Amino acid sequence: MATAKNGKEQSFTGMVGNLVYCNWKGIPYVRSRPDVRNLKRSRLQVKANSKFKKLQLMLSQILPYIRQGFKNFNKEWTSHNSAMSYNLKHAIVEKDSNFEIDWSSFSISRGIENPIIGYTLVVNKGKMIINWQINIDHVEKQNLWKYRCMILAYPENSENQVFGVVNGSLLDELKHSIHFIKPTETAVYHVYIAFLSNDGSSKSTNSIYLGKV
Repeated sequence: MATAKNGKEQSFTGMVGNLVYCNWKGIPYVRSRPDVRNLKRSRLQVKANSKFKKLQLMLSQILPYIRQGFKNFNKEWTSHNSAMSYNLKHAIVEKDSNFEIDWSSFSISRGIENPIIGYTLVVNKGKMIINWQINIDHVEKQNLWKYRCMILAYPENSENQVFGVVNGSLLDELKHSIHFIKPTETAVYHVYIAFLSNDGSSKSTNSIYLGKV
């Protein structure tokens, strides 16, 4: 409620509707009342933007991978938008008011179920060597024999180099090695593998998380 004060000049203080009448050093002025709903919405927007920017920075380092791996995820979206949508939903977690990557849920490719049923991952003399075993029935059913591996080693510190290959060994070769030298002994890399069609159809399998090295 606004109240009137008598003096040399008449002034109001208080609220009328969405307006707040104030007085500062004898000078009357009017301002809008803050909208609590808008303040809450702004805080949510800030959090959403923070989460979005974190993931966007991460994906910007691996565009050749997600362009292939998410090409058929949603035909109405770009590969980048598809990768953003999927990983925002599955791979970003809030911890202590900050957003972190859930590396085991992060994905560089979505599509057909991945045929790998077992693997070994070894780093030796500047190479990362991956051997895998496959579900032959699944490979036959989905006709995956001519698919090639896509391997990514992503650093926890984005300032470090990404290692990987988009068009690697054939699925039935059951192994692939990539050049891999850590910048420091304490650097941590998260490793993923998927398989891409080799017939121009742009089909892909889901990527799977192979762990960290």
